[in-house]
Amino acid sequence: MAFSGKFLSKISESIFQFMVFVVPFHLAALGAFATFERAGLDSNLEGANAEIRVWSNRDNGYFYKTLSLRQYASLLFGYLCTIGVLFIIVYIIANNVNFDYVAGDWYGKLHHIAVVLVIFFITHYAFLSVYSITFLFDKINKING
Repeated sequence: MAFSGKFLSKISESIFQFMVFVVPFHLAALGAFATFERAGLDSNLEGANAEIRVWSNRDNGYFYKTLSLRQYASLLFGYLCTIGVLFIIVYIIANNVNFDYVAGDWYGKLHHIAVVLVIFFITHYAFLSVYSITFLFDKINKING
């Protein structure tokens, strides 16, 4: 086996402890961007337009709406908060499930799938967190001029 039997539980526990501290940071960044009064936050992003697909009840179809810096940052940090909270919930539930009973003979395969999913989550969350922090510093520096 490539990983020890305790790998998943040890890394999940470490990530859980990390998430307990990181999710409030993303929530604070979301609150700051959503409520902070600064003229540059309501302008469009420089470089390329950030767009989101939105449903219109009046036209009965989708259209693309250009996002302001405030909207883009709020969506980014809101997404990070959401997947962080989902990880915490899944961790709490998974720690209280008897997988030997639930999975039976599939326990070994389920363990490998869980390891891959945890590694994917770590990678996804890490890249997005680094992106969001560099994005935050870059845009704040440009706004402050």
